[in-house]
Amino acid sequence: MISIIIPCKKSNDFLKECLDHISKLDYENFEVIILPDTLSCISPLVRGRLRGGIRIVPTGPIKPGAKRNIGARQAQGEILAFIDDDAYPRHDWL
Repeated sequence: MISIIIPCKKSNDFLKECLDHISKLDYENFEVIILPDTLSCISPLVRGRLRGGIRIVPTGPIKPGAKRNIGARQAQGEILAFIDDDAYPRHDWL
């Protein structure tokens, strides 16, 4: 399994678009971990975006690198894939 780790401050249109692209990936054995500042800043629209679901790990207002480290510790996958919320992966990214 691959763990896709997305650090962000809050839910926004970039994150929604990123998740839309992730939902179209050819490879299907992955989990998604989103690391926002707070749980309340992630909208229900984001939570229901992927077929396999999304794990949300609030981190508080810390730098993206620290969020990535937390995501790596939370990951269950053998491979870690990091992407920012304003990046849109191609279908063959994984």
